[in-house]
Amino acid sequence: MQNCKLWSPFKTRPVQTRLGRDAALFISATLAAMWAVNGVGYHWLFFREINPAAALFAALFVAQAILLVVLPVRSPAFRFATAAGARSVVGLLLILFAVARLSGLHFARHVAADAA
Repeated sequence: MQNCKLWSPFKTRPVQTRLGRDAALFISATLAAMWAVNGVGYHWLFFREINPAAALFAALFVAQAILLVVLPVRSPAFRFATAAGARSVVGLLLILFAVARLSGLHFARHVAADAA
């Protein structure tokens, strides 16, 4: 019991972040633009020549881009937030993995270009 009293001021609390409405709209608009560019620029203009199913993927990407803009505008309570829980931890780990992977690929290409 005494140990609990001794260490209670040092208990750690999970970091919780809740961004405001403007930040949520900005993040959604940025993601929507990236999704639309990916759908049109990659799937429709480039990949459609190789794979006929790319037209469907392009349509789905554009539909998702529209949803990324419409949903936060129609729902004022929509926010991007982290919380203590497995979903937030897994999501943040996936983001870190993607950034590390892309950074590693860029570095490997740079080294390969210098070697050639």
